[in-house]
Amino acid sequence: MKIMRSILLATISFAPLGAMAATTCGGVSGGNTQLDQIMVRVTDAATTVGAAIAVIGFIVAGILYLTAGGGERLSTAKKALVAAVIGTALLALAQAGKVMTDIFCKIIAP
Repeated sequence: MKIMRSILLATISFAPLGAMAATTCGGVSGGNTQLDQIMVRVTDAATTVGAAIAVIGFIVAGILYLTAGGGERLSTAKKALVAAVIGTALLALAQAGKVMTDIFCKIIAP
């Protein structure tokens, strides 16, 4: 079940990359439409919100870790830290995908 959930999450996470590549490289709409500009703004806003949530996650995990006396609270703090790291990694992958799309478009259509 965990493998299926991971595959579904990866598919949902990387599906917009194909759409961005198709429109940005001049495939579907030429790359300079109002829809493309809206997509870029929404993506940038989502990245900003995600980064803020990741920072809050690290702060909460740190506070949980510092106040944990051991036992179950320490386990909760570790889980919170792992979740914050995974969220940050997903944000980094999203930005890397955006950069790779830009590089790919410059190579394909100079």
